[in-house]
Amino acid sequence: GTPAGLVNIADSIQCENLKLKNDAMLAQGEAVEALARMAEAMAKDQVGPLRLVSAYRSIEYQQGLYQNKVQRVIASGTPEDDAEDAAAREVARPGYSEHHTGYAFDFSGADGTLDSFYQSDAYRWVAEHGAQYGFIIRYPEEKSSITGIIYEPWHLRYVGPEAAQAMANQGLCLEEYLKKQS
Repeated sequence: GTPAGLVNIADSIQCENLKLKNDAMLAQGEAVEALARMAEAMAKDQVGPLRLVSAYRSIEYQQGLYQNKVQRVIASGTPEDDAEDAAAREVARPGYSEHHTGYAFDFSGADGTLDSFYQSDAYRWVAEHGAQYGFIIRYPEEKSSITGIIYEPWHLRYVGPEAAQAMANQGLCLEEYLKKQS
């Protein structure tokens, strides 16, 4: 089902430094407010705009993304038996995407692609300051063996300032941080 607490991002905040791919995107209210605060702080440092291309996704929508990826993997020559696992390293299986929570956000560079976000000033700013606004780069490069997901510099997750700063200070990914808490 759809999680409680989702708000329409375009209706919820007015922030010049946050550009939305469309006006229909939804996310959790507290995460949206934090995103606006972060984008405003970036503007003060003359960085941005932050270009948001994806937020909340329904399971049905994720099913389509995943199936498309599986088909592309098969088309590239991967045997069908291995295609689903290969696809899942880059596109979460339906029901397992962080985007189902409303706390995950994907950003792009100026050309609208996810890959170009990594080259942007906005990425460098977020990597350095995002934790104080509660955001983590969810799938860091050096943690792929732990997360099971490729490096995704464009995918930010809102976890709240306390957890984000603890993770940043200790160099932990979310899986490691949660294990320490239990």
